[in-house]
Amino acid sequence: MDETALASFFAQQRLAIIEGYLKAGRMFEGLSTEALQTAWRECFITLADDPSYAPILSRIAGLESEFGLRHTTPDFTGLEDVMGLLQTRMAAQYRKHAEADPEMFAAFTANLEAEIEAAALPVPQGQQN
Repeated sequence: MDETALASFFAQQRLAIIEGYLKAGRMFEGLSTEALQTAWRECFITLADDPSYAPILSRIAGLESEFGLRHTTPDFTGLEDVMGLLQTRMAAQYRKHAEADPEMFAAFTANLEAEIEAAALPVPQGQQN
């Protein structure tokens, strides 16, 4: 998979999430930097328990949008074990969905790959290899 396409796809997804957060009223704007970090950290730890829990996914998206609007990022210091747990549980969910309906999951994966490739930013002719 083309790294440029993947980076473009994630950038577009992040912008869409931030746009939604702004339209919803920027609910975390009043938090101090420390309170924002604390709230994000609590959500991240909870997310590791269940990576598909919609209320936490929504909240963490808002918190991360607020970080982005402040031109900062969450501090992952000390969360290495939580990150490992999150990756393990996400992989298990991925396998579970893939095994439950292989055809649907193959179609989903193909559609996602097509979206990622479509997100690729064109490279100007003078910069191509």
